[in-house]
Amino acid sequence: MANAQNRFDRASLVKCQSETRELKGLLVEMARLLTTKIPPNSQIQQGILIHSMLRVARSGEAQLLLSEGLYSEEMHCVNRALVEISINAAYLQTAVEAEIKNYLQYDAIAMAQIVQKMTTSMPKDHPIDKAKELEIRRLLALSKDSSGAIRSWTSKNITHRAREVDKATSSELMTMLLRVYEVGNSHVHGTADSVVLVGNWILEGENPNNSKRIESTIEALHGTHLCLLALSAFVEQRYQMGLGTATSCVSEAE
Repeated sequence: MANAQNRFDRASLVKCQSETRELKGLLVEMARLLTTKIPPNSQIQQGILIHSMLRVARSGEAQLLLSEGLYSEEMHCVNRALVEISINAAYLQTAVEAEIKNYLQYDAIAMAQIVQKMTTSMPKDHPIDKAKELEIRRLLALSKDSSGAIRSWTSKNITHRAREVDKATSSELMTMLLRVYEVGNSHVHGTADSVVLVGNWILEGENPNNSKRIESTIEALHGTHLCLLALSAFVEQRYQMGLGTATSCVSEAE
């Protein structure tokens, strides 16, 4: 019983941080090596993968900083984004050309939608530049389906994308991240439970040695670790980079 109570202490957190930091370093090294590899499909797709790997590694470093302050709820929010980045990076390696094009233009289209809404409330004596207006119209036209509704860069939801990746790789690398995604949802959307949880913690007073806070932080950092592991394992499996740690990650993930 005593062992169960002491399982989530500072030493456990430090160990988890060390393992996550090591995996983050591996992902950065893999991204560097990937720049020397000939892409099996296109440079654009490989570029998306490399930049996604670096983004995940960078966010992993941010998670380590958050874990020092036991900011587990904020970490869960970041984890949700990490899952999407990891799954999208893998999925786009075999996606159709239209999806890749839509993905690359997605941010510009979203911004065009915002600007269009803003211009409807702008004073008439401050009209938008004609060239910008034409570009906004072009982007919005690209973002609409046959019925005129605004569409995402892909018609497949995140679960579908994860399953397609795992089917192609004969693994469960990406579907194992869906649980991390679900946990992050409540914190991203500010559900009642997530709000009350943080509120109670602050009202009770911050205790740096609170085992519940440490446990929650370790859980969040484990989600980060899984994202780093899944993406590094996917890259190793796809490119056979010969990095021993990554190979063992594949075995662990499966």
